Amino acid sequence: MKKFGLLILGIVLGALAMYFYCSKDVNMMEEPPTIKPPSGIITPAQITALTQAFNPRHKLISDSIFKNAKTQDD
Repeated sequence: MKKFGLLILGIVLGALAMYFYCSKDVNMMEEPPTIKPPSGIITPAQITALTQAFNPRHKLISDSIFKNAKTQDD
């Protein structure tokens, strides 16, 4: 009977602990957190400039690597 009383006490204490632990999240649902955009995001204009700079170099490097190959690069 002593062990059964400790089991019930443990369940009650665990339920109380979970009640207080989970009750902190109530304000989170009423007011959503403010989310700032991540740093380091590039603009579409920068994407275009980087792509135009990359493509000729990639073609030059691929041509020099695969110039003696029997099959061409994809």
